Amino acid sequence: MAIKFIRLIPKIPVFKRDMYHIPENYSKSYEQKRITDSDEQKAFFYLTQFGGFRFRKLPSYFKDKPQFLEKWFKSKREYGFSQFKANTNFIKEFGNIELEPLLKKRCSEACYEDKFLLENGFSLKEAKEIEAF
Repeated sequence: MAIKFIRLIPKIPVFKRDMYHIPENYSKSYEQKRITDSDEQKAFFYLTQFGGFRFRKLPSYFKDKPQFLEKWFKSKREYGFSQFKANTNFIKEFGNIELEPLLKKRCSEACYEDKFLLENGFSLKEAKEIEAF
C-alpha cells in the first residue's frame, strides 16, 4: 500500500507589498524597536505571520538595505527564489507577538456560475447569496 503525504504547511509565500493590512499590535511592536519604514514593517509582518517570504528577484527597495536584511533574516536561494526566514535576532526581539487573523487589502473579483457552486456543495439559496454579495 502506497502512503500519500499531504503537505499541511503551505510554501513560504511570495512577498506582496500591498496584499495585507498589518495588524495594529504588530506595527506597535515594530515601532517600539524603531522599525518605522513601511517596507521593513511589511517584511516583519511576513516573518511574524508566515515565518518568512520569498522573491524571484530582490526588489530595489530591499537591495538598498543590505544591513537590514543581514540583521534580521537568514536567506537562501532555492528553486529560482530567494527565501527569507527569521534569524535569531528577529525571534529574540519579536518572537512573542501573538498571531492575529489576516485581513487582505484586496478581494478577488472572480465570478462563479450557479452550476459550479451547486456541484461543489452549495445550495441554490447559498449560491444566490454569494452572487448577491
